[in-house]
Amino acid sequence: MGLFPRRSKLSHSVVNLSNFLSILYLGVNYISGSIPVGIGNLLNLQIFIVDGNKLSGSIPESIGKLSKLERLSMYANKLSRKIPLSIGSLIQLSLLGFGDNKLEERIPNSLGNCKRLLVIDLEFNNLIGMIPRQIFELSSPSIGLFLSRNQLTGPIPTQIGNLRNLGKLNLSKNKVSGGNPSTLSSFKVLAGIPFSRGKSF
Repeated sequence: MGLFPRRSKLSHSVVNLSNFLSILYLGVNYISGSIPVGIGNLLNLQIFIVDGNKLSGSIPESIGKLSKLERLSMYANKLSRKIPLSIGSLIQLSLLGFGDNKLEERIPNSLGNCKRLLVIDLEFNNLIGMIPRQIFELSSPSIGLFLSRNQLTGPIPTQIGNLRNLGKLNLSKNKVSGGNPSTLSSFKVLAGIPFSRGKSF
């Protein structure tokens, strides 16, 4: 049967796996339950992917203890509540995929600490408030920023012009105001329709 048979709950025994574990991929396994708080014990984890399951509850603050994490994706689950502030401790992170969940509240400013991010996918959630200006201080090459279908409000920050390497951007189906900032004209890489550009990564 294995540790995670199809249509099972996420076993809390996962936190007892070897400290040398670097990859944990559990995508599309119909796994339910919550992400155990003890996930922060897997200190050598570099890739953590649980896309396309039925996980619910909150993303634990202990996720911030995974300081070696490079790819974190929980796309297409039923996760709710807020994105933990501790996400800003993952300074090695290149991919953050929390899209297609039920996440609420604001996008944490601490996300701006993750200077190596190449893809930020938070679309299809219930996030509110303004887009943090700290996101626009990232300098990684070929950044993809996907924030569509939330409830984000306020003007699009003019600091968006700081993302000189922005390759893909989708802010559609939100409540942002103020039109397209003039700073968008300075982009060299941005292709297609600026505020409704599909993913291909």
